[in-house]
Amino acid sequence: MGVGMGVGMGMGNMVTNMMGNSMAQNNVPPPLTQFHVAVNGAQAGPFGIDQLKAMVASGQLTRTTQVWKTGMAAWGAAEGQAELAALFAAVPPPLV
Repeated sequence: MGVGMGVGMGMGNMVTNMMGNSMAQNNVPPPLTQFHVAVNGAQAGPFGIDQLKAMVASGQLTRTTQVWKTGMAAWGAAEGQAELAALFAAVPPPLV
């Protein structure tokens, strides 16, 4: 019985390794993060990071602009989203 279990476990490991290698060879890119943006009280988007970067440069997207992406429970300020925080690194804060 011990030999049978050893062979079974060896076969199981072999199949697991084959599946793991097969999935790695597919080179499936991770899903792109996209955000919806509140513009003048209306929902716009979804926009990818490159589009959002251009919106920051043109002043359309600010730190306080409300954004939402899949998985978020509610809309939140753009500066509070980890994926967007770097977009504001070169933008000075508003004058007070």
